Amino acid sequence: MFTGTGTALVTPFRTDGSLDENAVRSLVKRQIDAGINFLVPCGTTGESPTLAHAEHLTSVTKSNNEVTIGGLLDGITVATP
Repeated sequence: MFTGTGTALVTPFRTDGSLDENAVRSLVKRQIDAGINFLVPCGTTGESPTLAHAEHLTSVTKSNNEVTIGGLLDGITVATP
């Protein structure tokens, strides 16, 4: 069970429609720096049904990598498409 404050992250895209991996990392870092306790990549911001399976996995993986590096206490949870 998660406690504290969590953020449903938006999924950033480039102008060509591909996942912006650098922006994913920046968003996660910003949340960690702000003291958020857990993250929900591909959360309830509406874009998860439009993501390809590979994009979904990449977003979650990049978020998880940043959480591990940034020392976020509770980790991430994942919304299913």
